Amino acid sequence: MSKPHKTHSKGAWCEYLAAHHFLEQGYQVFWPSIQQGSVDFIVERGRRLDRMQVKKASWQGTPQNGNKYLQVVTTNNDREYTDQYDFLVVIDDVKRIWIIPATQVNVKCLVLDDMYGNKRRPTDRYLVSQEWTYGKESLDEYRG
Repeated sequence: MSKPHKTHSKGAWCEYLAAHHFLEQGYQVFWPSIQQGSVDFIVERGRRLDRMQVKKASWQGTPQNGNKYLQVVTTNNDREYTDQYDFLVVIDDVKRIWIIPATQVNVKCLVLDDMYGNKRRPTDRYLVSQEWTYGKESLDEYRG
């Protein structure tokens, strides 16, 4: 039996962490029946269904140059697909979670943080979890 690819393992970890977040918030979580669906999972609360795409953020750059930053690539194979999901859920190595409406994902790569933590970013308002302290009660609060 072959070992799972490291990238796929991290992606699955992020998907389960994100699903756990929504379950804790009172949502039901539904998974696609095939491994490579157009979304990672669907959440439902009340009569509302939302399609979730989960991505893992990664640190890029070098601290020596003063430009180490946390980013997430928002597209697959240079193609836009924000019409296929309702929310982009981003998770980093320390379990911070951003929930970003697809309507706000308009670049190929989002910068979420920098090494020094001293820059305010447009994505800051979508940070919902730092070490499992939860943010907004409902996805409706993100729709604006």
